[in-house]
Amino acid sequence: MDLIINSTFETPAVRFIESNGDFQIKGRIIPNSGNAFWKNIHTWVTDTIPKVNVPVTLTIEIEYINAYSVTQLLNLISSLKSVTDRGCLFSINWISDKDDGNEVYLIGQDIAAATNCPFEFSGVLENCN
Repeated sequence: MDLIINSTFETPAVRFIESNGDFQIKGRIIPNSGNAFWKNIHTWVTDTIPKVNVPVTLTIEIEYINAYSVTQLLNLISSLKSVTDRGCLFSINWISDKDDGNEVYLIGQDIAAATNCPFEFSGVLENCN
């Protein structure tokens, strides 16, 4: 079952295609703890990821992320990493300006170090869906 969530002012567009393991998060991530955005994603991942038998690639292209969402993203990555227990690959593409002054890039670096997942950092893409 695929997951499609349209973006709002506070939440990013989210798309997970179960058949090919393509998972994308794109936009602003600023919901507070009372917003159901992260709860819905975690519930979906908990229900779906145990059934996924293809490599999962998480592409993250965010404009801004708040502290609450950094924690939730770390939890999400930990849950997704469980596909490796079944022999499937898991990788993350973090798309942002590669500038040591760019807060989003630095957050990606911190998450890569904290999760010990294979990360690839690349520059901002134009016109991607």
